[in-house]
Amino acid sequence: MKVTLENWNYLQQKVRETGIQKSEYNSKDELKAITTKDGERFEFSRETFDQFKNAGLLKIGRRIEIRSTITCPFCGTQKEEEMPLVACLVYYECTSCGKVIRPKTGDCCVFCSFGSIRCPSKQQTF
Repeated sequence: MKVTLENWNYLQQKVRETGIQKSEYNSKDELKAITTKDGERFEFSRETFDQFKNAGLLKIGRRIEIRSTITCPFCGTQKEEEMPLVACLVYYECTSCGKVIRPKTGDCCVFCSFGSIRCPSKQQTF
């Protein structure tokens, strides 16, 4: 499916509901297509990519990592997790000790505080 202003909200909803299976980039590391975990593919033309980016709707201008390893500050257990693209994860329950991890003061999410890679929104700003 080609991404347009008309189906932008649908794309965001699908990403929130199912997650992303694959992101494709062009030679300039600009987003070219997204495939959701249920197999639906959304393609960005050069024109739509520029239009969305200029309107502030699409802030992804370079390759964004969507997997990060969270280290529990209580027990040291590490687990690789997929980061949401359109929301911040404000708590995470450790799979080993069961304690709930919250972001450090000043961080937007647990990936920024305890992940090996900062969240997608922070990756876009650095």
